[in-house]
Amino acid sequence: MRIAIIGAGGIGGYFGGFLARSGADVTFVVRGATLAALRERGLTVQGEHGFTTPVRVTDDIASLGVVDVLIPTTKTQSFADALGAALPTVGPETLVLTVQNGVETPDVAASIVGAGHVEAGIVRVFTWIAEAGVIGHGGAPGTITLPSGGRHGIRLDALADAFAAAGVPVLRSADIAVDLWSKAMFVAPFGGIGGLTGLPFGGVRTELRDTLVAVIREIEAVARGRGVRLPTDAVERTLATVDAMPYEVTSSLQRDLRAGVPNELDAQIGAICRYGDAGGVPTPLHDLMYRALLPA
Repeated sequence: MRIAIIGAGGIGGYFGGFLARSGADVTFVVRGATLAALRERGLTVQGEHGFTTPVRVTDDIASLGVVDVLIPTTKTQSFADALGAALPTVGPETLVLTVQNGVETPDVAASIVGAGHVEAGIVRVFTWIAEAGVIGHGGAPGTITLPSGGRHGIRLDALADAFAAAGVPVLRSADIAVDLWSKAMFVAPFGGIGGLTGLPFGGVRTELRDTLVAVIREIEAVARGRGVRLPTDAVERTLATVDAMPYEVTSSLQRDLRAGVPNELDAQIGAICRYGDAGGVPTPLHDLMYRALLPA
């Protein structure tokens, strides 16, 4: 099974690094300093179970030809351009797996490569780019959730086996939309509220808990309006996860907003506003956060 991973940052580098170390047929599509670093020194994942492994890399994605699995791991603001450039790798049976934060990315991917190619995956891991070709990792080992069954069932099974053989814990979901929106209920509120206030997870969940719950409930309402079959206790489950997080943790969106660098505000907060508008579900708190956090 030939796998192409676009990007070698916190997500692509971490999960792709495990695949490469295990001997899977995986190629990273990267450029610039990352390309040079990976060619010269290989890919390093830091942390308790860290490692360095040689990897195959290219900056010419068309040279790969058609692959079995394409995993674009770029952030959402560059996702469409990256996937568009990868069209030469997409054949009739190619699986395109999205792993980005935000609920809109699978639809964006479907508009570029066709819905029949796209499956959503969910990754949970705390990573960062320490330097080009070096991925920092903290906390629990990263996990990936993959759909079960469907048109790509056999290929998804093979991909799950590849991750498991590489030492990555794999979960399977019969309804990946539930997982996608459940993750949004956890990630987006901290990006928005944290971006506005500068508070870490612990500060948001204690000092602004009522606001946090209200923001989570807005996402829940939009999801249910779109027919997503969230469990009846979805909000309570989200809060239980929130309460188990270390006090000082911050979200990547919050960090990017505070640093003034390109970020996923539109994908994480703007998407909830758009889906709410489309479904007639009010999202006043998301509307406020989105407008307040847009660049002046």
